[in-house]
Amino acid sequence: MGQEQRDRRVDAQLRDAATGTSTRLFDLFRGPHFTVLGLGERCAPALSDLETDIVKPYLVGPGGLLDVGGHVADAYGTDALILIRPDGYIGLVADPAEPGSVSEYLRSL
Repeated sequence: MGQEQRDRRVDAQLRDAATGTSTRLFDLFRGPHFTVLGLGERCAPALSDLETDIVKPYLVGPGGLLDVGGHVADAYGTDALILIRPDGYIGLVADPAEPGSVSEYLRSL
């Protein structure tokens, strides 16, 4: 199961792999929703099941948003699901092999 965290999220520059459009992590976090960052290709299947009105998932890695400068990897590591709460704090860090832990965390709220 995932591990609950209470650290504040960090910002980083990202670029959309398909369009080349630049964005920042803080832009993805903005709003009254939970954000799930899937760090690495193994996260892609888990992210497709998480998108709802209150959860916005993003793949960071090949086929998704590219980590310009490696700041996302430095801050969060790789090969993990990171759930950012609407208040800007990290709620959960989970293994992509256990995507149900994100849903469990959200149900527990």
